[in-house]
Amino acid sequence: MQLSIELRGLVHRKIVDINTFSWVMLDQPQVVQDDDGLLHLDLDPTGEIRTPADMAQHSHVYLAARELWWRLDPLAAN
Repeated sequence: MQLSIELRGLVHRKIVDINTFSWVMLDQPQVVQDDDGLLHLDLDPTGEIRTPADMAQHSHVYLAARELWWRLDPLAAN
């Protein structure tokens, strides 16, 4: 699968590099909107929808933006 993300108005990003970062997405990304309308995208979800504060603190790959879209597409066959 190929992950595509489009962001507008990026406010916060967090990508934790843990000794030569290698990452496998096991669950679909989670998006939560806060009271101010910011969209928080957690690419490292625990399976439970978390609050934006939890995402910012615990996620290894996290983005917050005024507008965002994401989609998963199958890879093209060779």
